Amino acid sequence: MNSSSESASVDHLEILNTDIIVSLIPNIVILVLYLIVGIFGNGRAFVYSFKLKSKTDDRYFIPCLALMDMIACVIGASFSIAVNTNQFTFRSNSICKLMWTVNKFTSISSGLMLVAIAIQRYIKVCRPFRSVMSIYSKRLAIILIISISILLVVPSGFLYGVNDELIENGGINITVYRCTVDLDIDRRYDVGYSVFLLFFCFTGILAISILYFLIMKTIYKQESFWKKKRSNHSMRKTELKSNQRENEETSQSYKTSEISEHDPRQFENSNDIEEDSQSTHNCKDLNNTIGYVFHGEQGSRSIKVFRRMIRKYKISVMFLIVTFLFAVSYFPRIIIMIMESADIDFWKTLTTRQYSFCLLYRAYLLNNILNPVVYSVFDTSFRKECRSLCNRT
Repeated sequence: MNSSSESASVDHLEILNTDIIVSLIPNIVILVLYLIVGIFGNGRAFVYSFKLKSKTDDRYFIPCLALMDMIACVIGASFSIAVNTNQFTFRSNSICKLMWTVNKFTSISSGLMLVAIAIQRYIKVCRPFRSVMSIYSKRLAIILIISISILLVVPSGFLYGVNDELIENGGINITVYRCTVDLDIDRRYDVGYSVFLLFFCFTGILAISILYFLIMKTIYKQESFWKKKRSNHSMRKTELKSNQRENEETSQSYKTSEISEHDPRQFENSNDIEEDSQSTHNCKDLNNTIGYVFHGEQGSRSIKVFRRMIRKYKISVMFLIVTFLFAVSYFPRIIIMIMESADIDFWKTLTTRQYSFCLLYRAYLLNNILNPVVYSVFDTSFRKECRSLCNRT
């Protein structure tokens, strides 16, 4: 009797888990694509930028960031696929703890890497003559990032694990196994840890936002200054040409007056020539004026300065976009973390269809996948390298 009830319980457990898997097939397919694209893109970015690390100061942190992104894609996507396919049958407690810990480590280290990059860009753009970020400082920053990330994820090994819960389904008691927050741990520790991570995340985003605001403000001032200087130089050049033309016309008029004393017919011809010349100059001045007005109407001063900023400060703009994508992609997860902290039974109360909602929980992986795309847009050498690789394959 006991063996038959246990067999029925196992069958119901498999059926229940299969129903969840079927509803999560689109989610699983997207995660597989995340995994493939993330490995290929970040692997290529890591190899290419590692070759250039010694040649340029701007790309020093890119290999580290690409490596973290690749690990995040492998661990994050694989862990998510494992959880989605074993919603009620995840029995390995050690793998559960390891996956949660490594997953949080890659997320925190990627965020801290962006903070270090923002500090480097701030020093390079806003304080170019006062101090520089030496190779020793960069290596020390990487060591600190790894150390801080390890310290921050240590609690994950104690707070997460496999919980065996007894539920009733179809009149049969079923034991399910979930990889989630350990129910044997005091709830206050989990809430406190989640609140601390949220505060840490918001502080990092705020610090990066302030640094890039100062960077863009400095760049805009510099470009406005040089644009004004170029404009003044152009005006002085135009004035010199105008004075030179007036001197030539005065000299021509003086010569004409001398000729007229000897031959009146030459005076008439010279008048015709002078009128034609003056008419030609007037037409040129008119064309220049029209061209200047038309050029001024094409766009505002701010747009022109902004375009020049993008061309001249491509690396700073590139890292700014990478940081923006990081903040946007983590926003859904932050919201869900708040909901999890407020309701311990948040995931239990979801229906089978609502489980597809957990894709938003993994939206942060988009940041790890899109970073190589941003590199290819702003780095022409990296783009050419990717094209040549695709052509060879």
